[in-house]
Amino acid sequence: MSAGYVGNHFVHEFNGRDLDAAPLYGIEPSYGGVQYGGGAYQFQGYLDSHYNSLQVTVNHRSTRGLFVQAAYTYSRAMGYVSDDTWENGLEFNCTPSSAMPRGCQPLNYGPLSFDHTQNFKLAFVYDLPFGAGKKFSSSRGANAIIGGWKLNGVFSAFTGDPLELSQSTVNPQFATYDTPQVPNHVAAVQYLGGGNNSLGYPQWFNPSAFVPNNSPTSIGNIGRTESWLRGPGLWQFDPSLARTFRLTERFNLEVRVEAENVFNKPHFNDPGTSCTNDNGACGGTFGEVTGSYGERVVQLGAFLRF
Repeated sequence: MSAGYVGNHFVHEFNGRDLDAAPLYGIEPSYGGVQYGGGAYQFQGYLDSHYNSLQVTVNHRSTRGLFVQAAYTYSRAMGYVSDDTWENGLEFNCTPSSAMPRGCQPLNYGPLSFDHTQNFKLAFVYDLPFGAGKKFSSSRGANAIIGGWKLNGVFSAFTGDPLELSQSTVNPQFATYDTPQVPNHVAAVQYLGGGNNSLGYPQWFNPSAFVPNNSPTSIGNIGRTESWLRGPGLWQFDPSLARTFRLTERFNLEVRVEAENVFNKPHFNDPGTSCTNDNGACGGTFGEVTGSYGERVVQLGAFLRF
């Protein structure tokens, strides 16, 4: 068993700063009296990010033909953008002012899109105890059929990624170019686990935890991403069973049966994150799961090796 800390600090992260951004509640910049609507970027390495993690691994090999390897990571990846960006990767772009000396930049800092707080992997290889010389032996003919098989498997599980919320309408008096408004968080988020709502759609979280932001002077009370609002995680088990038959001194036949997500566990896509104003509530597909992936796949294979 081993345990350790792994981390990094990335400095001078590249991003195209939007030169058309205005102070909060300001107006779009004009050039010679002509309003300009975006596309002017100054590329600079002015952002940074942090990754911190606890990583634990366990390896065990028994005398009965079993090898097990497990790994667990508890981590947090924090930053302003999820990668080096072309043009501009910031969501909020208001420039510094007396009210906000750093502008909107701090509102962009949060968990990155690839941040999965907990990640667990378990892999094993097991020489099944059947056949000649094993715990469960039978006749020579039976041993020739049931002996020599190996069972392998990989179990994977991780928690969901942070969700980035938005809203479909902006108060027309909120005149800060390239800085959108976001919904207001007004109640505790309840994770419903994909249970169906009144319309029969899988609901990941209660949309009533948020309301549309109609203020002419407020971005909203949440940042780009929040550590407490996550999409669906997943777990799945991928086993395989294989054996090599020796046909001659030169030829071997390997037979395999493999499965991905053998239990056919649903893997939900992230829910809808755009709040549509429905009589003062967040409607539309907000909080709803509209897709899934990772259905069970089983395949058989045979390989002739010489």
